[in-house]
Amino acid sequence: MYLKLIVTSILILLLLIIQVAFISGLPTYFSNFNLVLVILIMILGFSSFRNALLWSVTVGFLWDMFSFSLFGLHVFTLVASVFLANFLLENFLTNRSLYTFLALTIAVSLLHEFLSSVISFLFAVFLDQSLSLHFSSDFWVDEFFKVLVNMALAFVLFYIISFFSKRFKPMFLIR
Repeated sequence: MYLKLIVTSILILLLLIIQVAFISGLPTYFSNFNLVLVILIMILGFSSFRNALLWSVTVGFLWDMFSFSLFGLHVFTLVASVFLANFLLENFLTNRSLYTFLALTIAVSLLHEFLSSVISFLFAVFLDQSLSLHFSSDFWVDEFFKVLVNMALAFVLFYIISFFSKRFKPMFLIR
């Protein structure tokens, strides 16, 4: 019990350190990787909704502590993303295939970016600050590339997990 808690805590901290310290420092479009979202989708698909929700609250809270944005923004967007992914996984997507994870990555990435932008916009309007939400062509190109790099990351992680997992290996049924 305690070993599982310690290992989970170390993995959550390692995930956050990689996201905040390493990925955000990558050049141009590679800094748009959202490893946290993709890992949450993988946890939801391979483990359980409860584990994904626990990870989203913990990572979101720690990420908010290191972020200069509105406190609670990451917790709210990550929890909402996990709820959307679980809803789609339970009601519309039937299997745990590559296409399922890519569809979940697209939906969750779009929701996460939409919620982050809208909440930041509303907060800026509420405080009469300069509005930081830009609806220019560059904004939409950036959003497209964020979804694209998250899909590429989900693609790579799915095949890495499939390589090490016996759960998705093809099997022959013998009478």
